[in-house]
Amino acid sequence: MQQAHSLLVLFVGLIASFSPISAANEWTEPNKKPDSISLGTELFEQKIDLSKPALVNFWATWCAPCIKEIPDLQKAARALAPKIQVLLVNVGESEKQIRFFADSKPELELSTGTAVLQGFEFSALPDWGMRGLPTSYLIKDGKVLKQAEGILDWADSDVQQTIRQHLELASP
Repeated sequence: MQQAHSLLVLFVGLIASFSPISAANEWTEPNKKPDSISLGTELFEQKIDLSKPALVNFWATWCAPCIKEIPDLQKAARALAPKIQVLLVNVGESEKQIRFFADSKPELELSTGTAVLQGFEFSALPDWGMRGLPTSYLIKDGKVLKQAEGILDWADSDVQQTIRQHLELASP
């Protein structure tokens, strides 16, 4: 039954990934909050600190909208640092797949700015209430505060200011 549910979540995510209206318009209350925050392991010798406020983006190498927003997430990471860390959590792919993808797309600079995590499985999507990729969360003090489904213009200063406000952090 769990496997069937995971396949359903994947199918819905695939549909959302290719939908022309998969742009996130705003942050909302999370569909569901996980009992504990487990995001996988860091790649590229990047360090994360879950006690620090974070923008967590769930993505996959096969998800076109996910790939499209990575450059803007890199810009957001530079603008929000050092108070907020940006974490790119890959869903369901092996370290080998992610490294191959990163090597084939050096312009995405996956080994700098943001932290890339591997090891998050599709079976964990329901724990977060995710319906598709990309989906992003704001986390502070170990708690999930807000959720955004689809693409946001992460490079936009207004979007970055909204993130700071939701995380109750002062502007730079």
